[in-house]
Amino acid sequence: MTRRGTARTRLLIVEEALKDHRGHWFSYARRVAEFNEAEGVEVEVAAHAEVDRDLEWSVPVHPLFRTSYWDGAYPARRKVVKQLGYLLRANWRFYRELSAHLARSDRYDLAFAPSTIVHQLIGWLALLRRFGGSKLGCAVLLIRMGPQEPHAIEGSPISDWNARFMGWWLRRFRRLHQLGRVRFATDSEPLARVYRHLCGMDFSVMPSPMHLAPAEQEREPQAGGPLRFHALGSAHYIKGTDVLLEAIRLLRSDPPEIPVRFVIQWPIEEVHAHGHAPLRPDEELAASGWVEYVRGELSAEDYGALLRSSDGILLPYRVDPYRERTSGVLIEAVTAGVPVIVTADTTLEAGLRACGTGLIAADGDPRDLAARIRELAADAESYRARARKGAADARRFHSSQRFQDLLWARSDASEAGGPEG
Repeated sequence: MTRRGTARTRLLIVEEALKDHRGHWFSYARRVAEFNEAEGVEVEVAAHAEVDRDLEWSVPVHPLFRTSYWDGAYPARRKVVKQLGYLLRANWRFYRELSAHLARSDRYDLAFAPSTIVHQLIGWLALLRRFGGSKLGCAVLLIRMGPQEPHAIEGSPISDWNARFMGWWLRRFRRLHQLGRVRFATDSEPLARVYRHLCGMDFSVMPSPMHLAPAEQEREPQAGGPLRFHALGSAHYIKGTDVLLEAIRLLRSDPPEIPVRFVIQWPIEEVHAHGHAPLRPDEELAASGWVEYVRGELSAEDYGALLRSSDGILLPYRVDPYRERTSGVLIEAVTAGVPVIVTADTTLEAGLRACGTGLIAADGDPRDLAARIRELAADAESYRARARKGAADARRFHSSQRFQDLLWARSDASEAGGPEG
């Protein structure tokens, strides 16, 4: 589709929610930009209108999108008609803002949208029908959210009609897919199977660019003091933060032989819990010294420093929605050689067994999670040694070369399911 490293090969990364260091939007897009710049590709980014222009990269950034789904601009409603109204307005806004940019820009060989959701899908269809082949060679739409997982920040779940709706819209791309003007991808083989079933088209499984750079990998944790276990990626109900807090309370009431302390990334004060009481930091645990909450947003460098200093990463994510969805934090941990505790029957368990080291905890069970933390603490050095040894396999799968081969549809790209399969 494109010649590697040729002059004027142009890539547009489209990330509607990218404003600052919040979430993985910036660090993901920056790493993709770095991979392509290293090959001589000209990279530009289409971001949120409020994007921080001081973010640490050198590529041109276009502040296009006045709002995004993740701003809470499109709250879900249980009534189908109201949900459809929000979806249509979101897609129209996305189309209008990106089409204005494409109309006044030179041709891009490829557009890559690493966080495509249903609120953009109709807009992409209209964009490709208008600009495909002229202003835009091909679009790669990476869909990481499963059609049955919680749909909105407010917690309303996607219903069956939404899955059917998304499958129907994906099938509208069939002709564009046959012409090579759109390709679809996701980040786990189970989720790829779901979408293949929904639309009957191919979904590639993309490796993650989120692993640390080689110079940053496999740093030894700080010597001395208690073991430090980290829950990174922001507190959330679906990430089992409530389960983790209860497990820590259990460990505090009956401390393990080896001292342990916990660091939890908690950038906002109150976390919606999908029909349950909102989650708030347990200040008693903080006052006791057992827990340190990382407030505010972390830069990519500060995040990496926390990851490297960890004796273990805790990912007690709930089976729903992580039976099909994977986690960038897991990939960062296994490629950096850090042991991980994950939930049974999730794609995280499959990924850990394929190329990581750690333990498996029962879904939503704080007592079992506390037991697994004790087990990791009791043999921390052995787990760290095995994790460092296995990191090479994870880095091979999630290599920049393999990512680029899949992004640009090179003939030598492997379509294997990989660690999540």
